[in-house]
Amino acid sequence: MQDEPHRHGHEPQPDGDLGARIAALKARRAGGERARGPARRTRALQMALRLATDIASGLAVGGVIGWLIDRLAGTLPLFFFLMLVLGGATGVREAIRSMRRLEAEMAAGEEEETPGPRA
Repeated sequence: MQDEPHRHGHEPQPDGDLGARIAALKARRAGGERARGPARRTRALQMALRLATDIASGLAVGGVIGWLIDRLAGTLPLFFFLMLVLGGATGVREAIRSMRRLEAEMAAGEEEETPGPRA
């Protein structure tokens, strides 16, 4: 039976168990790659929404505080614009901090997924 031509182009497996283990490993790896794709897209969407929320909330809080100061002081919209700029700067600063934190988490997650050299 060893001399028979191979059907379907498959090479003979010296050990049936080894062939099954290799096939199972390939299937797990292929499934893992497909599963990580949507997770990465979800993570990127989460990061984008977080950054937009940080900036928008900074602008909104600064604008409201400035408007309240102008209302109480009876001034022109001087404090509104001043606090709007400060709130925007604070929102951008917070967005940068959030982005750095998320990048560090993603880098740590990739290091855990990547197998190291075996000794």
